[in-house]
Amino acid sequence: MFLLCGAHNLSLGQGLSVHTDRTIYFPGDTIWFKAYFKHGNTFDEEVKNLYFSPFSNVDGVSTPLQESVLFIDRGVTAGQYIIPRDYSKDELYLSFFTKRNLDTPHDRLIKKLFVIQEGVTEIMINEPNSSVDSLRKSMVKGELITPLVILDQFSAQPLGANRITLNLSDSEVANLSISITDISIPTDTTQNIGADFQATSFLGTLPVIADSVLYLRGKLGVKKDWPKYYERYQKIQQKDVKAGKPRRGLSLSYRMLNDSLVRYSEVIFDKDGYFGSKEIVFSDTIEVRAVQVYEKMKFYDFTTEYFFNDLVGQHDYKLNKSTIRNLQDSSIRIKLSTDYHPDYTIDASGRRVLKTVNINRKVDLKLQQMANKLSRGWFAKHPSYLDIDVQNDLTIPAYIDTLESLIDYLKVTYPKLKASQPVILVNNSEYNPNAGEGYVPTTLQEIKLIRLYDNYPSNPSGGAIMIYADIDGRNRYSGQGVTLHQVAGYMSTLPFYSPQYNNAEKQVNTPYDDRLTLYWNPYINLDITNSSMQILFHNNSNAKGFHVVINGMTDSGKLIYYSNSFIK
Repeated sequence: MFLLCGAHNLSLGQGLSVHTDRTIYFPGDTIWFKAYFKHGNTFDEEVKNLYFSPFSNVDGVSTPLQESVLFIDRGVTAGQYIIPRDYSKDELYLSFFTKRNLDTPHDRLIKKLFVIQEGVTEIMINEPNSSVDSLRKSMVKGELITPLVILDQFSAQPLGANRITLNLSDSEVANLSISITDISIPTDTTQNIGADFQATSFLGTLPVIADSVLYLRGKLGVKKDWPKYYERYQKIQQKDVKAGKPRRGLSLSYRMLNDSLVRYSEVIFDKDGYFGSKEIVFSDTIEVRAVQVYEKMKFYDFTTEYFFNDLVGQHDYKLNKSTIRNLQDSSIRIKLSTDYHPDYTIDASGRRVLKTVNINRKVDLKLQQMANKLSRGWFAKHPSYLDIDVQNDLTIPAYIDTLESLIDYLKVTYPKLKASQPVILVNNSEYNPNAGEGYVPTTLQEIKLIRLYDNYPSNPSGGAIMIYADIDGRNRYSGQGVTLHQVAGYMSTLPFYSPQYNNAEKQVNTPYDDRLTLYWNPYINLDITNSSMQILFHNNSNAKGFHVVINGMTDSGKLIYYSNSFIK
């Protein structure tokens, strides 16, 4: 479903399209998406940044949930958004725009998705006929290519293997994305590349835009008398220049959250305190500190603020009701054939059974030795059911930066923890956030290892979360006593998890699999020398069929679209 913030004439000359893995989600699900950018008759390679923001809209009041920026590589990019587990609205909107349509809010693309709350068994989808017409027009003009999809292997067994072959007979270079979803979750015809490009087409020829790769920028300030501070700074600089030395300013120490290596960069700030380092281009989040290079300037009490996303607050979240009404030409009532619960399954006797998955994660010898050294009493004698190497676990989102947020994340990721209410301990002492005593990790890099236990003497049915932290970690990085900042950079594309049940033992020992997106691949490239691709994927525990949707575009601007269901 797409919605626009205004009405205008249509042309397929340029625009943007977003392919999401499906249109119906549940709280806690991940929305996977790929964006295509067209300018003239080919991929738009001038745009470098996609500005993305999910938001809710209730009674005309929009609330942004996040603002992110994605790097566009030769006209395409891909990303994801995790719907909060406590999201209670029935609809979720995704806003996309680039600097091409910064000044024309009505040309921005807004996707409307549906979020199914627990207990809902039927929904109504309003489907615009114009989305179907866009495909027909493209087909008549010869702008639409339908790839050939061959079903090589079909399994009707839970967790069974399926195999399809994707063929593109056209000799052009093509860039595609494919989503394969459980048949119980319908895919409506509004999610097609023709409808998106029609919705975001611009009139006439677009001017050249100034869009470049983003990098870390910031502003220096002092609490008293900035002009006097800057005048002193210039005098020191001029003295160095006369002595044949280079001009200097601030020294930035920074590191990626998933990297222990600290890097350094020197920057010069201007008369207003602004600075930037083009060498600091990053994804996810970095930690950064600034220190004065000149000794004579270090006694000043200074502050720093940092920027990366250069268009924060520029999203237009307004939905034009008359336009929405015009787009809703027909309605489809869909009865959901799946009974989904994020935290439990229902067994044969009708009882709720918590989903628990024992995951064996490799913990290196150094961390194991640290755990053995720090463990005392009961914890030294009882094994954990899950160990998490915090510093090397790439599944932990970048925004998790404190002990409290990490605990909340663990409870959401492992529903068993949320239901059991475990005791939380830090280095063998129970953690009490209100006590104000003892050692409490202040940043994530201080936490090295987490061990989860099924039971604990003082909490037999609830278990425990043991957090092993490195007390010396606070003094490890440069810039002691200088404020540490965390800055979000480009959104990184996470790998899509597609389990492989390759033998009978795995299928027997695997708990209930409720994946609704069975396969997602946003980066498929085909050409005359590589015109086909085999795709292997496995059923979930439902195994009643699947739906395949393919979106894409060739280098000459021809659109690629395919949609078909394979039913048991």
